[in-house]
Amino acid sequence: MKKQLEPAIRKTPLSGHKIERHLDVWDVNDHINKPKCTLFGRPCQQAFTAFFLWEKLLGPLEFARFIEVGTGYGNTSMFFMLHCLQKGAQFHTFDQRAKRVNNSSPLKALLDLHGHATVGNVWSPEIRGVVRNLCAQPGRTVLFMDGGDKPYEFELFVPRLKMGDIVAVHDWGRAIKQQWVQETIEARCLTPIMADEHTKLETLTMMWEVTL
Repeated sequence: MKKQLEPAIRKTPLSGHKIERHLDVWDVNDHINKPKCTLFGRPCQQAFTAFFLWEKLLGPLEFARFIEVGTGYGNTSMFFMLHCLQKGAQFHTFDQRAKRVNNSSPLKALLDLHGHATVGNVWSPEIRGVVRNLCAQPGRTVLFMDGGDKPYEFELFVPRLKMGDIVAVHDWGRAIKQQWVQETIEARCLTPIMADEHTKLETLTMMWEVTL
């Protein structure tokens, strides 16, 4: 039996919240997300069960654009891109690290992931302005935040969303907690989507619809 690891604590760079550093939970816990997640054989920084949740949401949903904050390896991005292609929707992803967007992958080249990615600090005035403007455009926006300071990103971008838009975050309950963003949740009347499935599947992904 492997030794249980104590969570390491760090602070978010801008919002200053203490969070547990990401641990390799697949090595220390025996639950539904034990296999390391991949998409088409490439690693994803998600749980396999998160894709179940996204499929249930995006399959029947009509939307105009999908915005991803935090590209990571760019492999989960391809999953979102394929949904956008299926719906004729725009796809935009933002990350500070160019190597994660540009690394070699025939599928990324085929989908032109690089052409849909903006590399730079999403907290900078220039790039955060781009994200805010995209959020405010007509048509339903789906915003997924998985960047380096999720509470800060939540407060930065959610107020720009419109009624009927969808917002989701990764690492819910760990890198972003209800009490940290409760004021914004109440101000925009965010209604949880598939909250029971989120808990049952242990996805760490939480979703809401903007109802005000």
